[in-house]
Amino acid sequence: MNIFIRLFLFLFLFNFKKSFAVPQKPLPADETSVALSILQSLYNIDPTTFEDICGYNDCFNCEFSEPSNLYYVYSINMNNSLNDFVVTQDLSVFKSLDSLIIGEKVQLPTSFYNSTFSSLNKISKLIVSNQEQIFPELFVLPSYLFSVEFSKISVPLSSVWFEGSLLNLKIGKPLIGFKYPILKKINNNLRGVTLSLNHIDSNIPSNLTNTFPNLSVITLNIYNEMSEIGYKNYSIQSINQNFKAIVTVVFNFFNLGNSETIQKFPLLQSFISNFELKLLDFVGIGFTLDPSVGYLNFSNMSQSGLILTIDGACDLVDECKVTNCIVMPKADPNKNSRNSITIENCITPSLTPSTTSSSSSSSSSSSSTTTTSSSTTTTSSLSTTTTTTSSTSSTSSTTSQTPSSASSNFVTLLSFYICCLVIFFNQ
Repeated sequence: MNIFIRLFLFLFLFNFKKSFAVPQKPLPADETSVALSILQSLYNIDPTTFEDICGYNDCFNCEFSEPSNLYYVYSINMNNSLNDFVVTQDLSVFKSLDSLIIGEKVQLPTSFYNSTFSSLNKISKLIVSNQEQIFPELFVLPSYLFSVEFSKISVPLSSVWFEGSLLNLKIGKPLIGFKYPILKKINNNLRGVTLSLNHIDSNIPSNLTNTFPNLSVITLNIYNEMSEIGYKNYSIQSINQNFKAIVTVVFNFFNLGNSETIQKFPLLQSFISNFELKLLDFVGIGFTLDPSVGYLNFSNMSQSGLILTIDGACDLVDECKVTNCIVMPKADPNKNSRNSITIENCITPSLTPSTTSSSSSSSSSSSSTTTTSSSTTTTSSLSTTTTTTSSTSSTSSTTSQTPSSASSNFVTLLSFYICCLVIFFNQ
């Protein structure tokens, strides 16, 4: 019997060690070589261990794959670079790469988009802080790429970014050299888009809802600080489109907060009539009331109710010429619909919105007013609107366990079982 017990313990420890032992080659050789080169270029360091590569400054996130018994680079974050750096290394070696973040001092060259980008078969997210390198005339987006963001961009935007499998596209501040493309292809995939306007280019693509039939969320960033070098007053007429199919619209105005140096735009009633929204946000100083109306009339919005937020856009309420400054849509009690108004960062009088709903309640203070009108008592404060898309891709099973933690677990448990064996054999 003792022989069988000893044999069982031996086999158990052998399999345990095999399961938890650190791989002899933690990263594939090609990934190791490229990762070392990038770290040297970014931070002037010369890593000597696997932990240095996959742990330094959160640049490379590595995950373990059981079928291959190796670690692979899962995400790359090139933030906080010490040097200005153009990525010339071949990123296509990172076969399991899911996300790529490019920091302020780092540039992706034209050759990356032209030859490397499409080979990243598992990448789902790309964030570029400052795009200065021109895009190729034609290139192919990876098939699993769902989210792209350019924080600042100073080259013409390719129409390719509005195509493919993308669900969310964010275009940040336009710099000199930027220009929106003319869109011709219909894309049923795009769900959310953030577009920015300033004196460099204020003409967003036209017919957005026709080009993107399933588009539901639009965020418009409007840069209207007139003290900025080179600033010229511009028109935002390009946003006057038919947005009947859109559910959420957010207006973000970017300025220094001094009314004397801010270009303002009238929020025309004809423009408001283009919407049948469920959520509407005005953030920052930029819009003024339509002088021909003198109040905010949202009665044509979604009959399922409107959630309205006015955050710092104080002119929309300060210039009101009537008692019932905000007219909300009729809330259908049979559909559990609701209207909600939140006013923040404004010193306003007590507002009693006009609505065709039979029940309403209001409360106000010197800095914030929140009003809810519906068949059920509901209060909603919506300061920002975000879209989250979950996606899955055909990747092998992975674990985020690092070599050091695996080794530590193994040593601890192995010590425990050795103690058990010693006690057993001494009996």
